[in-house]
Amino acid sequence: MISTATLLLAMTDRVSAETVTAAPTVIWSAATGQTCTAEMSPCYPDPVIGTTLVSQSSAYASASATADLSKAPSISAVSHADRGIGSVDASELPTSNASSEMDLFYEFRLVGPNSSAIIPFHFVASGFVEVTGDQSYANPSQLNGSALGQARLELERISSTSGSTVLVQQSLVAGNRDIDSTGHAYQSFNIDQVVNLSMVSVFDVHMQVKSGSVINPNFPGPITVGGLATLASIDPYLYIDPAYADLYKDYSVVFSSGIVNSLTPIPTPLPAGASLFATALLAIGGGLFRRRGKATAPR
Repeated sequence: MISTATLLLAMTDRVSAETVTAAPTVIWSAATGQTCTAEMSPCYPDPVIGTTLVSQSSAYASASATADLSKAPSISAVSHADRGIGSVDASELPTSNASSEMDLFYEFRLVGPNSSAIIPFHFVASGFVEVTGDQSYANPSQLNGSALGQARLELERISSTSGSTVLVQQSLVAGNRDIDSTGHAYQSFNIDQVVNLSMVSVFDVHMQVKSGSVINPNFPGPITVGGLATLASIDPYLYIDPAYADLYKDYSVVFSSGIVNSLTPIPTPLPAGASLFATALLAIGGGLFRRRGKATAPR
């Protein structure tokens, strides 16, 4: 069953007289935070699969992925790995393996009295990837830990007359080898792009964040990494050009179920339609995550 979320272009509390549906929200997430002893080597984590919130933690590793759908959607993934303590023999220290991921798909479309109308909107978004760590660069080739954060945002227009066109594409990557002398690496983007909405087009949004932090004391060489943390986040928002708000006040934007387009939180639990579609992806997504999880560390 598909529900709708309809917002006026002027972002008021008035409701559009016309009911138009958009495709359901699709959301998938996974997290693993596992501490593996030497006897458990190699360390192949078994992830927790979920939707808007998922997390897993252990003695020296933790990870989570979160989606905030109470306002304009934002997603984040975080992972943290610490060096285990105990024996001075590195071969007896545990491996800390943490990773998380979230994917969110939704669409929006224009509704109004004139099917030939073309209305300029602003697609605003920010994103960042941050990696922090305590590591020595005495011999970078022997770092016994790795971290990688990724954030990706894509807006695609699908037209009944001209096909598919990517309008916005932003991608960020940062890792522990980017960490500077202050123990910090940071990448970000901020965009405000005008997008012309028409009733003959549907607009698809794909948001993706990934985070991974691994410390493996069994790697040859001295213990050069003491702790790693990775955070990735994205949050887009759509608004009409103020110069056109009054002129096109009879038009509305319809979003996928569970998606609101407000800068202030609105209580909107994830509807059944979105949950069903998320569940349908769990087997597929879980398989992909497990295959990726068999890497010793993010590259």
